[in-house]
Amino acid sequence: MHGSAGYRSGMLPPAIEALIQAAVAVDVRDNDLPAKISRRHGGIPLYGDMGGVLLLRPDGTIWEVPLDGADVATPVAADQRADALVRGIRRYSWLAELLPKIPAGATLCTDCHGEGELQLGTARPFCGGCHALGWRPAKQSP
Repeated sequence: MHGSAGYRSGMLPPAIEALIQAAVAVDVRDNDLPAKISRRHGGIPLYGDMGGVLLLRPDGTIWEVPLDGADVATPVAADQRADALVRGIRRYSWLAELLPKIPAGATLCTDCHGEGELQLGTARPFCGGCHALGWRPAKQSP
């Protein structure tokens, strides 16, 4: 489904870093709480819900800030990075460049049939089985 370089935390192409910096500098609407929280922490919102906000900083790090009143950002685990980026692509399509390439031997996700999202009536939640990528890496032999 997605296929580009797959960048690790702290390693972004200069053009993407510049786009993030420019987006951070833009004023946001008062009612856009995820964007306001993200800007306060020097990033752009990838996703926000009742639990908190995931944000991406220009240095390539992804952070989570809870909405419970605590204004402490914590880094997102490496295995949640793809999920966070896929969510952010809905708002910033240019983030697609940061998704991992489909590795040799990968298989189409059987849960979402390669879509990255599940079809549940009218809802389309992201697929947890493939981290919303639409594919799963080849199984490692012991």
